[in-house]
Amino acid sequence: MLEALFHDRVEALYAQARELAGDAELDPALVIWLRAVVAYAAATWGLAASLLPGVRDSGPPDSDTCHAMLSDAGGELLHRAQEAGAVRLEVSITDLLTLVNAISPVTEQDAGGTAEANR
Repeated sequence: MLEALFHDRVEALYAQARELAGDAELDPALVIWLRAVVAYAAATWGLAASLLPGVRDSGPPDSDTCHAMLSDAGGELLHRAQEAGAVRLEVSITDLLTLVNAISPVTEQDAGGTAEANR
């Protein structure tokens, strides 16, 4: 149910990642996108948990689930940042989305939480 509710909004984050992937400046693209994911998750109750695969409905991953869309789009940005030497090779998109998942509940309770998350 959460999947359907957030799908359109996650599509916007997916599109933003695609746009940033075409940007010449590789280093900030991943950071800009992750900040957008944190800001959205913090502002939208429940999204943080829906980002992780264990919270979705059981069954095989579908390419249009929120998690799959974010993993695909963020994975491309991460790969480019790794190729540029900005991110260690052992860091995965799952690591980064897990971090977003950990940050978002803390920030969604605080009016200034997004600014806090950006630090």
